[in-house]
Amino acid sequence: MRIERANSAFQGIQHASFLLGPLLAGVLIAVFTPSNVLWLDAATFVISATLVAALVPSVAPRAGTAAAELRPAGGYLAELAEGITFIRRDRLVFWMFGIGVVANFLILPLFAVVLPVYAKQTYGSAVNLGLMLGSFGSGALAGTVFYGAVGHLLPRRATLVSAIVVIGLPFWVLVTTPSLVVTMGALFVAGFALGPPNPLTYSVLQERTPPQMLGRVLGAGVSLSMVGVLTGMVLCGYVLEIVGLRLPLAGISACYLAVGLLLFLTPALRELDKPHG
Repeated sequence: MRIERANSAFQGIQHASFLLGPLLAGVLIAVFTPSNVLWLDAATFVISATLVAALVPSVAPRAGTAAAELRPAGGYLAELAEGITFIRRDRLVFWMFGIGVVANFLILPLFAVVLPVYAKQTYGSAVNLGLMLGSFGSGALAGTVFYGAVGHLLPRRATLVSAIVVIGLPFWVLVTTPSLVVTMGALFVAGFALGPPNPLTYSVLQERTPPQMLGRVLGAGVSLSMVGVLTGMVLCGYVLEIVGLRLPLAGISACYLAVGLLLFLTPALRELDKPHG
């Protein structure tokens, strides 16, 4: 199986959950009280933890094996430092993770902070918020499936830059507070554009990172991305309180356009189109 298709399948499962989860949550909130839905949400985590404990095998290397000897002394912090060192030394990997940090800084606060306020003020219903997020999830799933089917035929640099630019454009539509159907269509387009970058990024990382280093590199990169999420949510909440909805939406869209231009001008990303094995 081509690496693009394998990563698209992995990401597609996550996007499918984002398609179904918000829709189900919107219906449950309409039927029950939000506090009761939180109990149901907590129960799903218990079920998930039980399934992981029962069905997912351990992948930790056994003591005395070659894989165990490759692990650095010093435990988790030493492994994290080694992952960060690798990211800093590889220009392309550094930029790919940098894109991830910026994307998480922009997109996750949008869905966790901005859109719930937007749905309440504009449409006044948790069901409508579920429809909005479900539209984004269906678009992301469609974009991921599309990339899994034809991603190996597409130029990687052009695909990544185009996707980043297109992600930001639909949020200008939300600034005008259109009808729910138009908002759902705009979010579907943004989700579709978000589909290719994640499997593309993971494919590049897996090709350039030695297998014994992959866990450390991904762990370090995801940790950096989570810093962007936390910072973005706090700033987004303050901006919403001070200036309202329209400026944050326009600002997020403008940031995506600026990031797309920066990526187009970045020499390191030209390595994306070099032959890869």
